[in-house]
Amino acid sequence: MASFTKQIGSLRLHAFVCGDIFSTPPPPPQLQPYNAFIVPANQFLVGCRLPYITRGMHIPYTAAATETKTSMSSNWGGHEIDRRYQLYPIECVDGLVHRYAGAELTQWLERLKPVVKEEEGNRFVKCLHGDAVVSPGFGLEDRFGLLVHTAVPFNEGGDAGLLLSRCYESSILAVAKRDGSIKGTTGLSHQPSKTIRMLTVLLGSGSRGFEANECCEAAFKGISQASLEMEDSGVQVDLDLAVRHFDILGMLGSRFS
Repeated sequence: MASFTKQIGSLRLHAFVCGDIFSTPPPPPQLQPYNAFIVPANQFLVGCRLPYITRGMHIPYTAAATETKTSMSSNWGGHEIDRRYQLYPIECVDGLVHRYAGAELTQWLERLKPVVKEEEGNRFVKCLHGDAVVSPGFGLEDRFGLLVHTAVPFNEGGDAGLLLSRCYESSILAVAKRDGSIKGTTGLSHQPSKTIRMLTVLLGSGSRGFEANECCEAAFKGISQASLEMEDSGVQVDLDLAVRHFDILGMLGSRFS
């Protein structure tokens, strides 16, 4: 099985195996680009500005005071580069998005009003875990009209799985609301039918440290809930979900069977 398609209410899910969604050419002129791409982001919406990203771990703000090894990267608290556990920015979807979308995206996100200020590190949170922020596509507009930045939590137990599923729900509904087809807390409108095409990867399966089965379960719950929220809205969402391995595709397919 290289792909599967499942209709869930007014949402059509098409999951497929893809090694690199950025290496494929943009759609030809006769085909429209995706309306939106869901970007797994951090709370600060700064992309991947550090030398490498440790899977499932928060990043220390200052190097350990006792660290003297010259092989360590600065401001990483003594974490050594270990290819079993570290990802470079260009191996992360968020890092690639910022690279290809360009400086305009970075500047646009920097201008966003913060929702909360973290005491540690004096950083400003622009998007809470499980929420989503919509930006223009900038340098990626030939592929994606909009970028939906959703703050994926670390796998630290508690409500992490719930927040991960909310990333799908928030992202899908954010695009539908932007389109005017959903009225937010006042309920659903009954506008003429329209199809919104979106692309996402399997959220949480990279640097956030979730296991594949947890990612698949969160995708099932979040996508299903988004479909319920859009019921009778008159909008059809075509959601393409890319995974990197056939076994994960099978695992995901079993959730939606």
